[in-house]
Amino acid sequence: MKYIGVGTVIALVTVGISIVIANIQTAASVVGIIGMFLLLGCIITSDSFPQTTSTEGMHMHERFMQEDAESRYTRQTWTTRMLLLALPNLLAAVSLYVLL
Repeated sequence: MKYIGVGTVIALVTVGISIVIANIQTAASVVGIIGMFLLLGCIITSDSFPQTTSTEGMHMHERFMQEDAESRYTRQTWTTRMLLLALPNLLAAVSLYVLL
């Protein structure tokens, strides 16, 4: 749960700096962009995209079956962390957008 707290701190600091430098519309955009980058990082670390090349045409389920337990745990841990960091930022962006 510390990653939700860190994500909340990132959102609050970003909103504070954006309001001081520009205005509240910019704050909603900046927090939303940070949240989307973190969500994109979550998608990338989840290994959702198939990696097919001309020399190696493995399917996704075959790659996951060949994955060992330690690398699967690491991948799932990073995916969860990125998601927990992204959620407060996206919630702050939506909240600011609704308040405008």
